[in-house]
Amino acid sequence: MNVRTYFILHTVIFVAIGLGIVAMPTLMADITGAALSEPEGIQLSRLLGITVASLGILTWVTRDLGPSKYLAGVVATLAIWHGMDAANMFFGILQHGKTGLAWAFPVIHSLVSIGFLAFLPGSMRSSQPV
Repeated sequence: MNVRTYFILHTVIFVAIGLGIVAMPTLMADITGAALSEPEGIQLSRLLGITVASLGILTWVTRDLGPSKYLAGVVATLAIWHGMDAANMFFGILQHGKTGLAWAFPVIHSLVSIGFLAFLPGSMRSSQPV
């Protein structure tokens, strides 16, 4: 798999998830076991959905970048974001004793982060001077 294909796959998955969270924040909360009884919680959930969809759009817009410092910046940023999100989710699960499907989300984010890290060295190789 190359970076372009990975970016397209990331776009499809994370735009769909992000828009799903925006449209149905309480459904996502039910799946993960979070409580969104307050209007503020629903609003924060929608903000998360917008962020996730935006990261998917970022990979769509940058899918055709060749090896460069710009592509390396996008790849590194997404690796860090997914890694930090996974760590936050793992901590929340351990702190609140969640089980079941809640574990799928940090595992997925960890794997996505590792995928971006795998592309990082190749994304920096460029024949153009910096």
